Amino acid sequence: MKFLLVLFSALSLWAADPAVREVKAVYLLPMTNGLDQYLASHLTKAGVVQVVTDPLKADAVFTDRVGEAFERKLADLYAPKPVPKVEAPEVDEKDKKKKAKPASPADMKENESVLAARVGSSSWGRGRGNIFLVQRSTGNVIWSTMGRPKDSSAPNVAKVAGKIADELKRDRTDPKP
Repeated sequence: MKFLLVLFSALSLWAADPAVREVKAVYLLPMTNGLDQYLASHLTKAGVVQVVTDPLKADAVFTDRVGEAFERKLADLYAPKPVPKVEAPEVDEKDKKKKAKPASPADMKENESVLAARVGSSSWGRGRGNIFLVQRSTGNVIWSTMGRPKDSSAPNVAKVAGKIADELKRDRTDPKP
């Protein structure tokens, strides 16, 4: 029995993506039950990684949901800032009416199908208690764990945050020779 426990522990160290060890700063997205706040506290207190409030300073992002909504959030956080627009010359109201044409039913149906395809659903986003560390540069999940509190009380959420921080700290250390 002890052999299996030692083997499992060793495999869990080797199973961690090597990119996890390179992460120095993380940004936390809002999580269910305020877990992000407790996790920030535990990660900082244990010295696991630096928690940053500016997503541009982060190497990775913590989230409890991945999928299309998460990808849109990443795009919002890391999209290049828009260049200020130069104001166009004023156009006469008559010209505006001539250029504007109502959308045809075919155009509207096409737009609806495109929107439906974008929204879609992802089973990844529905998992409760899953925590993901996503590498900012690649968008890949480089570490994950499960941590679901028994209820939404502060002591239970804080306990789960502590376990997550401890597990990440353990997975970030190099395996002993």
